[in-house]
Formats: sequence, structure tokens, C-alpha cells
Amino acid sequence: MTAAWRPPRTTRATSTSPSGTPADHGLTDKDPHNLRELAQTIALGARIVRREKRGKPTKRLENRVDRIREQAQAREDTKNTSKRKK
Repeated sequence: MTAAWRPPRTTRATSTSPSGTPADHGLTDKDPHNLRELAQTIALGARIVRREKRGKPTKRLENRVDRIREQAQAREDTKNTSKRKK
């Protein structure tokens, strides 16, 4: 059995970045996820825990969470590289 899945840790909830501009992503200015992705990963995490308790496989859901995280990080990386080029 794999270790229980935990949602990404956040330190504070805010709708603006430290510079005062609106944040276009997750709960903190360091988080690459947007609110939709955070909600998805939390919901999937709850489903994973429920399935683990029932002894059912969770690999498909864990892969989905990993894919969401990878897409969010890739989007953030491309955003950061495009800012550097300017």
C-alpha cells in the first residue's frame, strides 16, 4: 500500500501577490496551481483516502494528481521563462 496522499501545503490565503497585484494562481504567490487545480487535487485526495480504506487500487487517481501538478508546474515555468526573455 502506498503512503496516504496529502494535499499541497499552503501558508496563507490571499488574492493578491506581495507586490499588490492580483494573484493569478493558487493560495500563495509561490504556488503554481490555480484554484481549480487545488480543488481538483483536494477532491482527488479525498477519493484516494476513501478508496485506500476500502482496499481498492488508487494508482489511476494518483496519476491524475501527478499530471495536474506537472501541468501546473510546466505552465509556471513557461510563464517565468517568458518574463526573463523580456
